[in-house]
Amino acid sequence: MREALEEVRVRIGLTGILDVYSSHKSDVVSVVYAGHVLSGRPEVGDEALEVSSFPPESLPWDELAFESTFSALRDYVRRFYPRVRFPRS
Repeated sequence: MREALEEVRVRIGLTGILDVYSSHKSDVVSVVYAGHVLSGRPEVGDEALEVSSFPPESLPWDELAFESTFSALRDYVRRFYPRVRFPRS
């Protein structure tokens, strides 16, 4: 919740945990939550250079920088938008 406020200046509420992600290529473990915007409009904050939003059908899969981001978005789309197709990975 703090990261959303710092990075894109929105207050969010958590829906629940999506999953925990790691990669053999990194020592980083990411705990990802699903959430919803309570207030604010996404805008560049202190820790972001750019803010964009996409409908699930138009996510820029080929532009994602991290394997964990791809996995988390894939799982989010599967759970909340089951009819949307996406790359297998």
